[in-house]
Amino acid sequence: MMITDKSEIEKIINGALQEAYDQGWIRSMKPENVFGGLYYPFQMNNIVGVYTSKKDVGEGVWFQLEDGSVWNKHGDYEIARPLENEYT
Repeated sequence: MMITDKSEIEKIINGALQEAYDQGWIRSMKPENVFGGLYYPFQMNNIVGVYTSKKDVGEGVWFQLEDGSVWNKHGDYEIARPLENEYT
C-alpha cells in the first residue's frame, strides 16, 4: 500500500536523507540541495506517495512521482509505472 500522508512522507524522506548523509552519499541534508540535482533528479513536491516494500526485494523506500514513475531511496529510476501488488 502506498503511503500518501504528507507528514508520513516527510518523515520517510528525512530518514532516507539521514541515511544517505551518514553513508557519505550526500554532503547536505537540506532538501533544496538534494532534490532536483544529481542525487534525486526530481523535486520533493513531485512525490505523491511512498512504498516501503517491494515484491521479491523486501523492505526499503521507493518514491512514486506524479507521472507514475517509481524511484528508489538512492535516487535511481525503478520503473515507469509499478505493476499491481509489486510495491506495498
